[in-house]
Amino acid sequence: MMSAGNGSGAAARRRRVPDENTRETVLAAALDTICDLGYYQASSNEIARRAGVSWGVIQHYFGTRERLLVAVLDDAVDHALASLDGAELVGRDQRMRLRQLLKLIYSFYGTPMYAATLQILWNLARDTQTERSSELAVRRHAEVLDARWHDLLTAALDAPPTDAAVWMAFTLMWGVAMEQTAASYMNQPIVEQARLPIEYRIEITLDALEGLFSRNTL
Repeated sequence: MMSAGNGSGAAARRRRVPDENTRETVLAAALDTICDLGYYQASSNEIARRAGVSWGVIQHYFGTRERLLVAVLDDAVDHALASLDGAELVGRDQRMRLRQLLKLIYSFYGTPMYAATLQILWNLARDTQTERSSELAVRRHAEVLDARWHDLLTAALDAPPTDAAVWMAFTLMWGVAMEQTAASYMNQPIVEQARLPIEYRIEITLDALEGLFSRNTL
């Protein structure tokens, strides 16, 4: 009897192991599907196929496609915040610290993964059928990320910036980081400036940022 009981317990443990990984597998499949096919073509069935599970399994973990996509967003933002929380801008001068910040922004926003999460953010925010809980999640993520980038940008500067300067600086850095990824993602021609080596593009952006923060009117 003891032997049978131990066998049953081992079998139960074996059954639980895949279940513990299923949620992460589905989240990764959803992200990959959006990266490859786009938000609207990332159907529930295609996500399930790539994850190697049935749609019923996805419903068990997430309920609806919308809630699955919110979970993808939650996961991406959690990973981003974990990396940002460990970030430290050190350097003898402002330009060096801004260079570190720009590289950090490139590592986050200049990736296909972010292009996919951005589609989720945009589409959930503008869809009139989006659940209220999803709207709140989207707003919360945007506010938390904005606050963290604001803190990092302030830490990189010699003097506290105005809100207008922060907004303009971040828009500039975000746009430069996203340019090549967005062009590639949408199968659009990449302009000649985007073909420049990343280090050269960073230096050009730094020149623009230093000009921005040298103005007393912002």
